Amino acid sequence: MGGKSTLKTRMNALDGVFSEWVRRKDATPHGIARCVTCGHCAHWKNQNAGHFWKRQHKATRWNPFNVAVQCIRCNKFRGGAEAEHAAYIIREYGLKAFEDLEEAHNRVKKWTKEEVQAMILYYGGKLKELDQSLSSISSASSLSNLGANITHPSQPPRARGSQ
Repeated sequence: MGGKSTLKTRMNALDGVFSEWVRRKDATPHGIARCVTCGHCAHWKNQNAGHFWKRQHKATRWNPFNVAVQCIRCNKFRGGAEAEHAAYIIREYGLKAFEDLEEAHNRVKKWTKEEVQAMILYYGGKLKELDQSLSSISSASSLSNLGANITHPSQPPRARGSQ
Protein backbone atom coordinates (compact mmCIF):
# COMPACT_ATOMS: atom_id res chain seq x y z
CA MET A 1 0.00 0.00 0.00
CA GLY A 2 1.58 3.25 -1.11
CA GLY A 3 1.49 6.63 0.52
CA LYS A 4 2.05 7.92 4.00
CA SER A 5 0.47 6.14 6.94
CA THR A 6 -1.40 8.55 9.19
CA LEU A 7 -1.79 8.21 12.92
CA LYS A 8 -5.52 7.55 12.45
CA THR A 9 -4.77 4.77 9.94
CA ARG A 10 -2.34 3.16 12.38
CA MET A 11 -4.80 3.52 15.26
CA ASN A 12 -7.47 1.76 13.18
CA ALA A 13 -4.99 -1.01 12.39
CA LEU A 14 -4.13 -1.33 16.08
CA ASP A 15 -7.84 -1.50 16.95
CA GLY A 16 -8.16 -4.51 14.65
CA VAL A 17 -5.07 -6.36 15.88
CA PHE A 18 -5.81 -5.64 19.55
CA SER A 19 -9.47 -6.62 19.23
CA GLU A 20 -8.56 -9.93 17.63
CA TRP A 21 -5.97 -10.65 20.34
CA VAL A 22 -8.47 -9.85 23.13
CA ARG A 23 -11.08 -12.15 21.62
CA ARG A 24 -8.67 -15.00 20.83
CA LYS A 25 -6.35 -15.08 23.84
CA ASP A 26 -8.81 -16.86 26.14
CA ALA A 27 -10.67 -18.80 23.44
CA THR A 28 -10.63 -22.59 23.37
CA PRO A 29 -8.57 -24.38 20.70
CA HIS A 30 -11.84 -24.56 18.71
CA GLY A 31 -12.16 -20.76 18.86
CA ILE A 32 -14.95 -20.54 21.44
CA ALA A 33 -14.77 -17.46 23.68
CA ARG A 34 -16.94 -16.70 26.72
CA CYS A 35 -18.47 -13.29 27.38
CA VAL A 36 -17.03 -12.02 30.67
CA THR A 37 -20.28 -10.30 31.63
CA CYS A 38 -23.00 -12.90 30.91
CA GLY A 39 -21.10 -16.10 30.10
CA HIS A 40 -22.48 -16.47 26.55
CA CYS A 41 -20.17 -18.68 24.49
CA ALA A 42 -19.62 -18.21 20.76
CA HIS A 43 -16.81 -18.32 18.24
CA TRP A 44 -14.39 -15.44 18.89
CA LYS A 45 -15.21 -13.96 15.46
CA ASN A 46 -18.81 -13.52 16.65
CA GLN A 47 -17.85 -11.83 19.93
CA ASN A 48 -16.77 -8.24 20.63
CA ALA A 49 -13.79 -6.73 22.41
CA GLY A 50 -15.72 -4.75 25.02
CA HIS A 51 -14.12 -1.72 26.64
CA PHE A 52 -15.01 -0.92 30.25
CA TRP A 53 -13.81 2.67 29.79
CA LYS A 54 -15.00 3.43 26.29
CA ARG A 55 -12.64 3.79 23.34
CA GLN A 56 -12.68 7.59 23.32
CA HIS A 57 -10.56 7.43 26.50
CA LYS A 58 -7.23 7.10 24.70
CA ALA A 59 -5.18 6.33 27.82
CA THR A 60 -7.11 3.08 28.40
CA ARG A 61 -8.15 2.24 24.84
CA TRP A 62 -5.57 -0.53 24.37
CA ASN A 63 -5.07 -1.47 28.02
CA PRO A 64 -5.66 -5.23 28.29
CA PHE A 65 -7.19 -4.83 31.77
CA ASN A 66 -9.81 -2.49 30.28
CA VAL A 67 -10.89 -4.70 27.37
CA ALA A 68 -12.39 -8.19 27.47
CA VAL A 69 -14.51 -10.55 25.42
CA GLN A 70 -18.16 -9.55 25.40
CA CYS A 71 -21.07 -10.87 23.41
CA ILE A 72 -22.74 -8.42 21.06
CA ARG A 73 -25.77 -8.21 23.36
CA CYS A 74 -23.75 -7.12 26.40
CA ASN A 75 -21.41 -4.79 24.52
CA LYS A 76 -23.88 -3.08 22.20
CA PHE A 77 -27.36 -3.47 23.65
CA ARG A 78 -26.56 -3.47 27.37
CA GLY A 79 -24.12 -0.57 27.14
CA GLY A 80 -21.14 -2.74 28.00
CA ALA A 81 -22.88 -4.32 31.02
CA GLU A 82 -20.78 -2.01 33.17
CA ALA A 83 -21.56 -3.46 36.61
CA GLU A 84 -20.70 -7.00 35.51
CA HIS A 85 -17.66 -5.78 33.58
CA ALA A 86 -16.37 -3.90 36.66
CA ALA A 87 -16.90 -7.02 38.78
CA TYR A 88 -14.95 -9.06 36.21
CA ILE A 89 -12.01 -6.62 36.25
CA ILE A 90 -11.86 -6.62 40.05
CA ARG A 91 -12.19 -10.42 40.25
CA GLU A 92 -9.63 -11.06 37.50
CA TYR A 93 -7.02 -8.34 38.15
CA GLY A 94 -7.80 -6.94 41.60
CA LEU A 95 -9.20 -3.72 43.04
CA LYS A 96 -5.90 -1.86 42.58
CA ALA A 97 -5.93 -2.54 38.82
CA PHE A 98 -9.53 -1.33 38.64
CA GLU A 99 -8.66 1.85 40.55
CA ASP A 100 -5.63 2.42 38.30
CA LEU A 101 -7.87 2.10 35.23
CA GLU A 102 -10.35 4.53 36.73
CA GLU A 103 -7.58 7.06 37.30
CA ALA A 104 -6.00 6.48 33.88
CA HIS A 105 -9.19 6.93 31.86
CA ASN A 106 -9.28 10.63 32.81
CA ARG A 107 -5.75 11.29 31.61
CA VAL A 108 -5.20 12.94 28.28
CA LYS A 109 -3.04 10.69 26.14
CA LYS A 110 -1.77 11.65 22.71
CA TRP A 111 -0.32 8.59 21.04
CA THR A 112 2.52 8.96 18.56
CA LYS A 113 2.75 6.99 15.31
CA GLU A 114 5.78 5.20 16.74
CA GLU A 115 3.96 4.15 19.93
CA VAL A 116 0.98 2.89 17.96
CA GLN A 117 3.22 1.05 15.48
CA ALA A 118 5.08 -0.59 18.39
CA MET A 119 1.77 -1.85 19.81
CA ILE A 120 0.72 -3.15 16.38
CA LEU A 121 3.95 -5.16 16.24
CA TYR A 122 3.55 -6.33 19.85
CA TYR A 123 -0.04 -7.56 19.51
CA GLY A 124 0.66 -8.89 16.02
CA GLY A 125 3.42 -10.97 17.63
CA LYS A 126 0.97 -12.15 20.30
CA LEU A 127 -1.40 -13.29 17.54
CA LYS A 128 1.42 -15.22 15.86
CA GLU A 129 2.15 -16.91 19.22
CA LEU A 130 -1.52 -17.92 19.46
CA ASP A 131 -1.38 -19.29 15.91
CA GLN A 132 1.75 -21.31 16.75
CA SER A 133 0.18 -22.58 19.96
CA LEU A 134 -2.96 -23.67 18.12
CA SER A 135 -0.83 -25.26 15.40
CA SER A 136 1.08 -27.34 17.96
CA ILE A 137 -2.18 -28.37 19.68
CA SER A 138 -3.61 -29.35 16.30
CA SER A 139 -0.45 -31.31 15.43
CA ALA A 140 -0.48 -33.13 18.76
CA SER A 141 -4.15 -33.98 18.28
CA SER A 142 -3.46 -35.28 14.77
CA LEU A 143 -0.54 -37.38 16.04
CA SER A 144 -2.65 -38.91 18.79
CA ASN A 145 -5.26 -39.88 16.19
CA LEU A 146 -2.69 -41.48 13.86
CA GLY A 147 -2.82 -44.76 15.71
CA ALA A 148 -6.60 -44.91 15.86
CA ASN A 149 -6.83 -47.42 13.00
CA ILE A 150 -3.74 -49.44 13.87
CA THR A 151 -4.26 -52.61 15.86
CA HIS A 152 -1.92 -53.44 18.69
CA PRO A 153 0.25 -56.50 18.00
CA SER A 154 -1.55 -58.35 20.82
CA GLN A 155 -4.95 -57.80 19.15
CA PRO A 156 -6.19 -60.08 16.38
CA PRO A 157 -6.20 -58.47 12.93
CA ARG A 158 -9.47 -56.90 11.85
CA ALA A 159 -11.48 -58.57 9.12
CA ARG A 160 -11.61 -56.63 5.85
CA GLY A 161 -14.53 -54.24 5.61
CA SER A 162 -15.10 -54.15 9.39
CA GLN A 163 -14.46 -51.04 11.42
